[in-house]
Amino acid sequence: MPLFRCEIINPEGKLTLALKAANSPEELTHEIQKNGSVLCKLTPTDHLAGTQGMSEEVLFLVTRKLHAYLKAHLPLGQALTLLCQDISGKEAFVLQTIRQQVLEGTQLYKALALFPEVFSNLYVNTVKIGEESGALPSFLNGIIEHLSAMKKIRSEVISAMTYPLVLVAVAGLTVAFLTTTTMPIFEAAIRDLGGTLPWITRTVISVVAFARNYFFASLIGGLLAFLWLVPLLRQNQRFATL
Repeated sequence: MPLFRCEIINPEGKLTLALKAANSPEELTHEIQKNGSVLCKLTPTDHLAGTQGMSEEVLFLVTRKLHAYLKAHLPLGQALTLLCQDISGKEAFVLQTIRQQVLEGTQLYKALALFPEVFSNLYVNTVKIGEESGALPSFLNGIIEHLSAMKKIRSEVISAMTYPLVLVAVAGLTVAFLTTTTMPIFEAAIRDLGGTLPWITRTVISVVAFARNYFFASLIGGLLAFLWLVPLLRQNQRFATL
């Protein structure tokens, strides 16, 4: 959902800055006016596209630092201010926006929900429960444990996949070597004797010969297939959570 930076005069006559999500400027304007406020300026944040992401490592670091600050009994606003000072780069925009929202009275989980590409529903709902129960540090610790567990599972999956991929690569190279060097010699000898190779062997030789004669076409076809397959895997919930 698009984000808009708003300058609003609330019913008490105070000018406030806010970052709000809406499907369109008209929908957001109607919502603000419905609450009795006056919209002074509305600026889309499209020019900030690409700056709203946060790597998994930084997300883990931010969560751990926020947990440490709150466990030390610092106010939430001060904890977020310290986080903004600690983090730089594209992640700073996310933290600064969350800090701004919280200082203006927005609950933390609502500020996090403005960035669904960074904070998952599980993350946001866990923070919501922590805020409403008054035990936010404990629930942040649960998020840290979850992120650590997911990182460990991801590493184990990658490690488990490495060995089979190496075997497949070695097997492929071996087959390619045999079909380009040894098989043609046997094929010629068998034909001279009036025999024929099995259809599977002939098929493999034909595929390798095609790949050798049309190397660039085969390479481009493989890349296109890879680029087509990756988005499909990312859309799959099982792969998206790993």
